Amino acid sequence: MNVITVPAKPKEIEIPLSLRAASACVEKHAGKDADENFHALLQCAEDITKAAEKVQTTCAKVLDNQMQTSIKNAATARAAAFKIFQGVAGKIDGVRRRTEHAIAALEASTLPQRPKDAMAALYAAEIRKALLSMPQAERAKAVNAAITDGDDDFVSAAVTGNVTLVGLGNAEQTALADAWRRKRHGATVARIESLRSGLTEFNRLSSLLSGFALSICAEQNERIAAAEESERLARAAISDVA
Repeated sequence: MNVITVPAKPKEIEIPLSLRAASACVEKHAGKDADENFHALLQCAEDITKAAEKVQTTCAKVLDNQMQTSIKNAATARAAAFKIFQGVAGKIDGVRRRTEHAIAALEASTLPQRPKDAMAALYAAEIRKALLSMPQAERAKAVNAAITDGDDDFVSAAVTGNVTLVGLGNAEQTALADAWRRKRHGATVARIESLRSGLTEFNRLSSLLSGFALSICAEQNERIAAAEESERLARAAISDVA
């Protein structure tokens, strides 16, 4: 005997709490001097919140429409959720790319520069030769002293040269370059870290929005499948009677 199942009542659509606080989650990483790139992240985070709210209210109204069948309502809600997400997805991708490019440009502006001409290259070679002749334990100390004294040429020669020519390990060069960056370009490094943290939170939020929209689509797919199966069983039952 065929058992006809009545499609379940649509679940109440609830926005994840983290999506409701989207802009606040990004803003906590803004710092005192948030630049235009960070403000773009904040604005788009607000758009993520608005998109989630629009998905919620639109789908709730559609699913509550008593003038249409449950299959029709589910299909319309699914299409609406996808359309709303697609409407903001392009902006999300654009802001993400813009922020990534800004971080890369700021990173490049804070790196120790290699010698730019023959005289500078000759001076750098002499510094590396002097470092290589020092005892191992004294090399990093010498570079740290140059960082403290603001001798950029000395630091550049030490951290941009081949490790074999300088006598420093890769890890030492990286640590010393970072120490120089933080002393020489502290404000810019802080901006980079702020943007990177904000972007990480922003990416998490955009993924939450995507997951929210997809979960609604998946639920409506299940409702459509259940309603279609119920309709198929009803037709089979009528056919058996006939």
